[in-house]
Amino acid sequence: MTAPDRPLVTVIVRSMDPPTLARALASVALQEYPAIEVVLVAASGPAHRAVDASRYPFRLNFVASNEPLPRPRAANAGLDAAQGALITFLDHDDEFLPGHLAGLAAALERHPDAGAAYCRFEVYEQAKLFTMVGHKFHRLALHEKSYIHHSAFLFRRELLATGVRYDTELDIHDDWDFVLQLSEKTRFVFVDQATFRWHADTGTSGGGGVGNFDPEKFDRQRSYVRDKWAEVFA
Repeated sequence: MTAPDRPLVTVIVRSMDPPTLARALASVALQEYPAIEVVLVAASGPAHRAVDASRYPFRLNFVASNEPLPRPRAANAGLDAAQGALITFLDHDDEFLPGHLAGLAAALERHPDAGAAYCRFEVYEQAKLFTMVGHKFHRLALHEKSYIHHSAFLFRRELLATGVRYDTELDIHDDWDFVLQLSEKTRFVFVDQATFRWHADTGTSGGGGVGNFDPEKFDRQRSYVRDKWAEVFA
């Protein structure tokens, strides 16, 4: 199919303007999927540097902010700006691997009754492969622990009409909660390939790996998510 025949995929990037942003955007540029929009949310506020859209083969929508945005607010700003029929996220320090968007979009094309597709992903620490995460969908397992990264996940835009949003009470585990919301609304399709790389140690959220882990914050916000969903999964 040519680009006009394929549904537009929106990739939402919440950016604090780190040096790794160039790597993240380059990984989108290398995707062979022909219809991509990047919504880049300047989560760092007005200090975020401009991005030269002419360097990239995709449409780039720069969402400015007059103040710094916490992670969930930046995600919701991206959802508000997204134009694609299919939507995913890419954090500013992570990267898509070849075939990522095409593989997830193809899975949704094969399964029109499913509203979301997800894949395995690589976890990198200190620039080396640490482990792989991902398995077939199991609803109760998802309540216990997140195994679906929001960058390894592609969902249909129409699901936004059901009211799903990033919970602004969270600073980490916000993507886990968002996936839990979507799991209540639609069927998920698992793609048994690892086409996303999470650099767990390079962020600042406190929810990653070595150098990016705050155990007190991690446990407190994990308890918030589990308590929020306890009645549903009882």
